[in-house]
Amino acid sequence: GRKLEDALEDTTRLKELAPDDYAIRALHATVLGDIGKHEEAEREHAFVKQLGQESDDPNLQIRACLAPAVFASETLGDTEKARPLYEDCARRNPTDIVTLNHIAGFFDGIGEQERSTEMIPKSVESAPESLALRGTLANRLQMAGDVEGAEQVLRESVDSFGSAQA
Repeated sequence: GRKLEDALEDTTRLKELAPDDYAIRALHATVLGDIGKHEEAEREHAFVKQLGQESDDPNLQIRACLAPAVFASETLGDTEKARPLYEDCARRNPTDIVTLNHIAGFFDGIGEQERSTEMIPKSVESAPESLALRGTLANRLQMAGDVEGAEQVLRESVDSFGSAQA
């Protein structure tokens, strides 16, 4: 109630002072969603995504891309709205582990595990130097019951990297 309304007043005021500040706009979008102003929140999340895409910071670009997708999925519970937003993030950041984990979580949550499972090997092919992606693929295969496939991915990782971590 009152705390959320106070927060909304604060973020609205901050937004007026710094209209292009990513952190302020992201916070404002979250507060709008929490208070139940979903249409405004959706517009704000779209603006935040735009701000993030214009940023030079790759981590910010990733967070900004995911923000509207997570909002559509978790706050609105709207799978059909969330799906293209997650797909867009997959296209923009095909080898980012945070993005992949979010997208896999979304597709797993709606019963489309095969969509996540097909995405991860493609990511490993695009970024063969990523040990984290290979670990994700191995975990995925193991969860799907393909223990041999998981073991093969891990063995290939050891052969390719030969590092202590691998």
